[in-house]
Amino acid sequence: MDARQDPLEGASIRSRVRRVTCTVALLLALTGCSTLPASGDATAAVLGAKFGGCDGDHVEIEAVGFLSGVGEWVHVVDVLGRDDSREDQDAVVVRTAEGEPHRYILDAARPAGIEWALENDAEVWFAIADPAIWEKDLVATVTIVTDGGEVFFSGRCSDLALRQPLTQRLGEKTNRLLAGIPHVEPADVERYLGLVSGTPAPTEVILNPDTADAALLASLTLIGVTITTTSAPGDGGLMIVTRIPAGWNDAVPIGDLTLEGAAINAYVDDTGILEFWLVDGSGDVSVPYGRLGRVDTHGASVSVLVNTSLVFDDGAIGSGEFVTVVD
Repeated sequence: MDARQDPLEGASIRSRVRRVTCTVALLLALTGCSTLPASGDATAAVLGAKFGGCDGDHVEIEAVGFLSGVGEWVHVVDVLGRDDSREDQDAVVVRTAEGEPHRYILDAARPAGIEWALENDAEVWFAIADPAIWEKDLVATVTIVTDGGEVFFSGRCSDLALRQPLTQRLGEKTNRLLAGIPHVEPADVERYLGLVSGTPAPTEVILNPDTADAALLASLTLIGVTITTTSAPGDGGLMIVTRIPAGWNDAVPIGDLTLEGAAINAYVDDTGILEFWLVDGSGDVSVPYGRLGRVDTHGASVSVLVNTSLVFDDGAIGSGEFVTVVD
């Protein structure tokens, strides 16, 4: 198989249950030059139709399987320009959230959806195809999260292939769940979306000394975390919980406690990185609303401020990183 082949066209080779006969080009081609939506207030349906439109009315692709086959997600903050160093490739150089420029193979140098997103303070995420199957640094699709929490895919036929079928299955939770996909391991996408069938979902690991494996906890460092929020959305129906790759830590309800500064404990591993996630009032971590941000604790107790101005009462989260370390 040609490593430069469109990931959509070869998905059936990767997995028999991911049957794809779509013959569209990479989900990144420009969709036309008509007037762009005026602001970030447009809905996912409007933006998807504009930047992910399709000439036909049917694309045969299994959307969840396609997203589960992504190699990694990259947060792009700027497009620096086209790279014409190879005649057989269309590529761009972008700046990632880590601050470094990087070259990615892209069907068009500056797709209109990406340009619109960067001009309207939306998050841009490149889904990088699995390099074990496809050419290295090949972008399979682009997910865009607006500042109002609307999520769409940029590229020809991507709305029909991805957003529309996922909306039919996920309903009113669609935007919230799609916004969280770049923060979820690809292998866990189906479980994260709540679409696993046939076998029960694996139990989430809770880093509770009464129930967690003692050897696991012994390999981690217990620190104190003071969480302060700028507001109290959700009327008591939202919680903040911390997480590391090994599992989930304590949760705290957003409310009077967090407005004053709520102190909890958390385990961290050798990296010191601690993630902060939004969950419902029951503390259910199996389907979180989304990640609020992460900080480097350096393995020591830390105080953080969580900007909740873009956290809505229904659990929807705007785009951005909302957690900062305070002295």
